Amino acid sequence: MIKKCFIAAIAAVAFNAYAQTPAAEALSDEKKAALAEMLEAINFKQTMSQMANGMIQAVPQAIAQTTTQLSLTLPPEEQAKIREEANASMATSMQKIAELYSDPKIVGGMEDIMSRAYGRLFSIAEIRQITAFYKSEAGKKMLTTAPRMMQETMPEMMTLSAPMMNEIIANTAKQAVAKGGKTKAVSPAK
Repeated sequence: MIKKCFIAAIAAVAFNAYAQTPAAEALSDEKKAALAEMLEAINFKQTMSQMANGMIQAVPQAIAQTTTQLSLTLPPEEQAKIREEANASMATSMQKIAELYSDPKIVGGMEDIMSRAYGRLFSIAEIRQITAFYKSEAGKKMLTTAPRMMQETMPEMMTLSAPMMNEIIANTAKQAVAKGGKTKAVSPAK
């Protein structure tokens, strides 16, 4: 059940984000061609695949946190059963998320979203300059080292922001309870 809820939540967020994007703007054939060349130069599909792999690696922790929060009010033995069920279904959940992010409709949709965004924000000349940069040696190095740089820096960035995020979340929960909420506020894990 938890597995289905988790997957449904991810799908709902993705669908909602896609549904709220502005309607497709008419792009000239010249701009579409420039955008296609740029997305190829930035290895868009490979980058999306790497991003998906990173998200998949985060699934176990996300499921563990979600199941813990969902079962806080249950007796310890029920909490343990829920953790066992979540762990037993982990591989299946990870596989479903991998399939989601390798689905040609999702990849094509993401590519379309990026094309429209770049098309709205950049001129054809600017798109060609971006493409030229990413085809250069410095641009190629940027593409190959950026994922490693993000992997190396993300834990430190999360550590920097986590205490403040936890405080904001705790204060929001306390305010909701103070304004008449009927549930007890739960302090986030630190």
